Amino acid sequence: MNFCFGPMSKNIVDAIIEYSINCPENNITFIPSRRQVDYNGGYVNDWTTSEFVKYVKEKNKNIIIERDHGGPSQGDKVDDGYESLKEDSQFMDIIHIDPWNLCNNIDEGVEFTINMIKYCNNINAFLKYEICTEESIRPFNVDELEYIIIKLQQKLDKSLFEKIKFLVIQCGTK
Repeated sequence: MNFCFGPMSKNIVDAIIEYSINCPENNITFIPSRRQVDYNGGYVNDWTTSEFVKYVKEKNKNIIIERDHGGPSQGDKVDDGYESLKEDSQFMDIIHIDPWNLCNNIDEGVEFTINMIKYCNNINAFLKYEICTEESIRPFNVDELEYIIIKLQQKLDKSLFEKIKFLVIQCGTK
């Protein structure tokens, strides 16, 4: 089984790490948002990205860590997201590329996604990616999601496109 957890507190992080050690048959992923853990700290134990990843991986190197909602204006201030992505690319396993807080235009969002994937890949060629966003940030219909996938497939090298492993599918729950 695969389980993804938001690290809401150090106690939760410790409990999930303990569970992962006791139940190694389950795949565990932490999905911190930028507000929870970021390059300059966050509300979870004031961990920076590097401190959080080091803490988790020292206790269980098999836990996957994915940045949730990596991109512009996803942290505690308005920004372009690149300073955070630089740190994420060095330490995390997967990055959710999510420029949609800043981009209302679908083509602009596709270009941001392409540029961010290329930027991260130049720092760490082993990264995997998740794309798009949840309904509360920007709703997508099926045609728009298909359009995004096709554009990314056309504009990214095949090897880079194949590193996209997850797509946020909106199901009406917001």
